[in-house]
Order: sequence, then C-alpha cells, then structure tokens
Amino acid sequence: MIAAQIAAAIGAAHVLTGADIGEHYRIDIGRKFSAHPVCLAKPGSVEEVSAVLQLAHAAAIAVTVVGGQTGTCGAAVPNDGGIALSLERMKFVGEIDLLSMTMEVEAGAILQVAQEAAEAKGALLPLDLGSRGSATIGGVIATNAGGNRVLRWGMMRDMVLGLEAVLADGTILPCFPRGKKSEIACGDCVSIQQTAAECAESKESNSPSSSGERMVWKSPVFRSSSVSVSNI
Repeated sequence: MIAAQIAAAIGAAHVLTGADIGEHYRIDIGRKFSAHPVCLAKPGSVEEVSAVLQLAHAAAIAVTVVGGQTGTCGAAVPNDGGIALSLERMKFVGEIDLLSMTMEVEAGAILQVAQEAAEAKGALLPLDLGSRGSATIGGVIATNAGGNRVLRWGMMRDMVLGLEAVLADGTILPCFPRGKKSEIACGDCVSIQQTAAECAESKESNSPSSSGERMVWKSPVFRSSSVSVSNI
C-alpha cells in the first residue's frame, strides 16, 4: 500500500489516512471542490519530498501539493485516490543578505512570516496579499500571485531568483544560485522540469502538456526559493 511505503520513507507520524485527513487538506476554501486522497504526506526535507514523489511516480498515483488553501479555483484539492502533499513542516526562513538584497525561504513558510523576517532586517518583501497570514511561499510562486503592490513591484515570479525543485520522478533540480543574481528564474526552472519529467500540464503554471504522458502530478514541488527583497 502506498501509504505504508510513504510512512516507511518519511515516518509514520507524518502520514495520515482516512478520517485523520482534515478538511483543510481535501476541501477548498469555497467548499466547491472536495476529494478523498489515499493519504496525506508531510515531508520535512527535500530528500523526503523526493522519496514521496519517487514512490508515487512508480505507482502512477497523482500527487497534489496542498498549501495554505487560500485559492478559490480548487487547484490544490487532491484527486480522489491521489496523494495530498503538504510542505507545512518545511517553513524555514533562512539567510537575509542585505548586500545582494535576497532571502532564502522554504516553500511551506507563511508569507507574513517571511515579510516580518525581512522587515526585521530593514528590508521589504514586496509581495502582499489579504491572505498573507495563511498563504505559503510555494503557493504564491506556483500561482504567480500579484497582490496589492503588483503595479509597483510586479508579480511574485519577478521576485524569484532561483528555486530548488523536485521533479515528478523524484529528481532534485537545483536551480538555486548563491551569491549573485541569476538568469535562472522561476519560469525557466518550471520549463526545465516539464521537459525533464515529461509530465502533463501543471494546473498552476499553465505549461504545455507533453503528448502521450499520463498526469501523475499537478504542480511543481518547490523545496526552497531565493527571493529578492528591497529597501524599505
């Protein structure tokens, strides 16, 4: 059983099944879309994300990343019989470099927490939403959120300088430069992963689907990102 295999890989305490899976992980905020995933997995590291996706890929089971569930289109509602993947344990806000004006943030970190960490260093993470207290960094990157400062600062992907992502087959893709701004941005990383994994259309990224491939996932799985910040 896939749930037992995942439990062996990431720890039984971090895998839920059946009635133990809360509504947050299977019903969207508008309560229009719902599902009954076979299990909910909560990996705590990039290696554990990779392990979950390897197992799901081998079994041809769909994986859906569940973030803050602040979207209203049902994109983060898992498939019936699929796997819900929550990155809530991966919420580390790392180094804030005031020389390059960048910060490193894991995908499960809450947007408001990242904003406050930047402000504490005298910097500004420009993206701001009404759902800042529940939206995750991985979610706002995947949906390319704009927010209430978009005319001044642009979309979220304009602020992403690099990503560490995990492909559908579990391959770890380090588009994650350090020490300098890079031409490798979010869109390039998504493009690379779509080609390498030969996967079907990502709901969030609207990338072209590859012909003849069965969809076994819905969106990029970001482990962490390098995000640009600005002076206050």
